[in-house]
Amino acid sequence: MMRWLYTIGIRLYGFAVWFAAHYNRKAADWMAGRQHWKTTLASEVNTPGPPWVWVHCASLGEFEQGRNLIDHLYDHHPEFRVLVTFFSPSGYQIRSKYAKAHHVAYLPLDTPANARAFLNLVSPAFGIFIKYELWLNLLREAARLSLPLILVAARPHPDKPALRWPLRSLFVEGYRSFQHIFTQDEESRLLLESLGHPSVSVSADTRFDRVAANRRQWQALPEIERFLGGRSCLVAGSTWPKDEELLLAAWAKLPDHVRPRLIIAPHEIHPERMEARIAAFPQRELCYGEISQAQETHEILWIDRIGLLSRLYAYGKVAYVGGAFDKGLHNILEAAVFGCSLIIGPAYQRFPEAIDLVSEGACTSVKNEAEFLLALETRLLNFELLENHSRITEAYVAQREGATKKILTWMMQQNWLS
Repeated sequence: MMRWLYTIGIRLYGFAVWFAAHYNRKAADWMAGRQHWKTTLASEVNTPGPPWVWVHCASLGEFEQGRNLIDHLYDHHPEFRVLVTFFSPSGYQIRSKYAKAHHVAYLPLDTPANARAFLNLVSPAFGIFIKYELWLNLLREAARLSLPLILVAARPHPDKPALRWPLRSLFVEGYRSFQHIFTQDEESRLLLESLGHPSVSVSADTRFDRVAANRRQWQALPEIERFLGGRSCLVAGSTWPKDEELLLAAWAKLPDHVRPRLIIAPHEIHPERMEARIAAFPQRELCYGEISQAQETHEILWIDRIGLLSRLYAYGKVAYVGGAFDKGLHNILEAAVFGCSLIIGPAYQRFPEAIDLVSEGACTSVKNEAEFLLALETRLLNFELLENHSRITEAYVAQREGATKKILTWMMQQNWLS
């Protein structure tokens, strides 16, 4: 009965996306990406070659969380081809041509028929799910086929609706479809074991490995260095309009002698919004696409393309990471790995790395413009404090690397990998 209700809910969700696609670009992309998905997928996977391994990510954040695993499989295991699937258009559109995947595709809507068709087409040797994607019809079909699956970087919360009545039994069954679950922390391991899963271990968060790799592979951006001209820099990453409103107001009130250059990389790029800002302050602000025209008077740089943020944080002693006034805090580890002193918004309680770094003093949560200004002034006027914050954030990441290695070791012990 519950599974029947779940499938009805999935179909209603599909109908709602179809309806929203008439006026919402993201919903339209979601629908367009799934048109003729069987034909498209079959043309890619039904070709001569090694068997497939399947890695599923909800969106771009989960992709980055599993990227080290994807890269390792591609680089070191030619006995397999790598299929990466996304649920969200924001992940698919940015990574649809990812060089270390043999194919990238949308996951179809989770109906029983789609689940059967998808797994029959791909016939993967094994599958890896990242963080929290539990599509119950797909997992049931995988269990029927005895398809080996693991879930990595899991961090379920006991208060989530999925673990409450009436869906609790279905999601418990979903978790049990995985041969092994790697959790981010001990609390998650205990919760999953209490649900009856026999094979759970703590590996920590694979994002630590990802950001550490970002730092090792970092390449300079000469145009950014010319823009900065040796001046101090505040990098604001993954910002939303509320973040930007408070940030710009606080930045403008800083004393002239300590005011840094400001680089803003919005979470969603809206060219018309950037153009309006720059038109209002043409001598002070410009976008990255016009950085070759930067003058001495330009103090604010708006990033109008995807893929630069993880490199930009290297230029900031101070970083503001957005989202905690709006949709949810974005990845502060990308900034922490470069030793940035961190500022975030107020809603960070669901993010253990933010809780840890706030408690260690290297991250400050602000609720309004006055607190924002104080946090900036405190940092920019105290070099020793910045250096101490830098040591804390760098060490925090370095001490937590190794999740990817633990997962790969387990896979080799299971003879999934040679």
